[in-house]
Amino acid sequence: MTAEARAPQGSEEHARPPGGAAGIEAEGPLTLFDAVGDALIDLGDMFRDGQVAPEDGRRAFDFYIDLAESGDPSAITVVLPPGAFGNTAAPVAVDGYNAAKAYQTALSVGQVEGLLRLGDLYREGEVVPLNLTAAFAYFSQAAAAGSQTGKLTTGEMLALGQGVSQDVEAGIAQVRGVASMGSASGLVLLGDLLSGRIEAAMDVEEAIAAYEKAASMGRMDALVRLGDLFRNGAAVDADHSRAFRYYREAMEGGSELGRLRVAELLVRGQGVKQDAAAGLALIEAAAEASNTDALNLLGDLFSEGVRGAVSVNLPKALHYFNLAAEAGSTTGKLRLGEMLARGEGAAPDPERGLTLIREISDTGSARAALLLGDLLTDAAVGPIDAVAAIRAYEQAAAQEDPVALLRLGDLLSDGRLVTAEVERAFGYYRRAMTAGSETGKLRVGEMLVRGQGVNKDYAAGLELVAEVAASGRSRAYLLLGDLLVDPDAPAPNGAAGVAAYERAAALGETSAWLRLGDLFRDGIAVPADGPRAAEYYRRAAVVRPEPAAEASEQSP
Repeated sequence: MTAEARAPQGSEEHARPPGGAAGIEAEGPLTLFDAVGDALIDLGDMFRDGQVAPEDGRRAFDFYIDLAESGDPSAITVVLPPGAFGNTAAPVAVDGYNAAKAYQTALSVGQVEGLLRLGDLYREGEVVPLNLTAAFAYFSQAAAAGSQTGKLTTGEMLALGQGVSQDVEAGIAQVRGVASMGSASGLVLLGDLLSGRIEAAMDVEEAIAAYEKAASMGRMDALVRLGDLFRNGAAVDADHSRAFRYYREAMEGGSELGRLRVAELLVRGQGVKQDAAAGLALIEAAAEASNTDALNLLGDLFSEGVRGAVSVNLPKALHYFNLAAEAGSTTGKLRLGEMLARGEGAAPDPERGLTLIREISDTGSARAALLLGDLLTDAAVGPIDAVAAIRAYEQAAAQEDPVALLRLGDLLSDGRLVTAEVERAFGYYRRAMTAGSETGKLRVGEMLVRGQGVNKDYAAGLELVAEVAASGRSRAYLLLGDLLVDPDAPAPNGAAGVAAYERAAALGETSAWLRLGDLFRDGIAVPADGPRAAEYYRRAAVVRPEPAAEASEQSP
């Protein structure tokens, strides 16, 4: 099974379209070309998913071509489905070449759904080489032919800069236009784009309204997304009770993912009275039916543990991730590979673990490439291979993955594992900023202020750092304070620096108290004041909780 919503745990990230023409519906009875086109779409899906033996697929393909060439295109007809030529339950190799060929041929007889399938094929990069430019072109053609799916996908890719120059405003406007016409899918996508996928375009109120309208139209996945929003607390204040209510409503509407979220919150006691036994029973029932989300969730629970409910059991976690991988889960395969590489739940087997992750990375998965890069730079896994890690990160960065761009910037700026190249590092940070990364914006701002890898522009850099700080990020306030009181600044501003440090400290950055103490002890950008310095040091010495975790872009 595939998941209905993006989520932090136990969720598959992509659902493929089902067989049959769904993007642009035909009106009236099927003509010969309509019927042949539909059959070719289904045949392409079977090639794509490894559901047809090569010889059976070729026989079906030849039959449809002969039928289309010899018959009357306007005739009302029904044709044999591709399964009639030999549908096997036994595993066969996926065949991206013939999948694309079938979709192209369907397109040649007027089945515009072929454009959407081709777009998906090249955007996913699972059975053919990833090609976002080609994917965008196919989706654009579908949009021009009147497909709402084509319009939504091109809007999304435009906003994300996938296969086309990024234009966040134009992309979101296109998605908003489709959503305004009553498209539930458009409303869900609009909610996704505004709730954090593009940080610079975040509008949580509009995102919630879009999700709730989609939910009122029967989209249970919108309710799951609402639950995730209030559970995670990244874009809004966390509210587990409200999250649980959304999940429960989704479950009552028939959502399996909603049921799993309800079960997980029962196990964790979040937003509802803890009942680990009931929650685990729900998850295990789904896992017995080979639900990969459930298998991955069990793997997460046993790898992390839940205080008072689930003890850490790494061999058991490994077992569940292995089952998920065998059932076709990309998440399961990645987690299995990582645990094997790190020796979690079994004897370390970096070779096998990295091979599993490379297999997925080779399909064009940015997520897998990012994980591969992280493992290749982790001395605890094995010998560091910084060159191979950079190749992996660059693969993910080619899709403008902000975390991969940050990783590359960090590697090339600190010079620990490879020769420092600050100009190149600045370029990666700037791309991360363009992709919506606030951390990227901080890095760009600091490098502009210091003239590292770029011509020095103190004012422009300071403005970027201040913009990030204004969003409430404690570390941005800390950096802002550092830059304001730096003796090398054109005009050190002690008062503004103190205000920035105090704001960082109020947000939980204990080190800000130490910086303030140092300022007044040494008289840096402010008059020396021993008693005030001592007071700041005293505050730093008081045991304080760690700063609230900020949304991290440094982890996949």
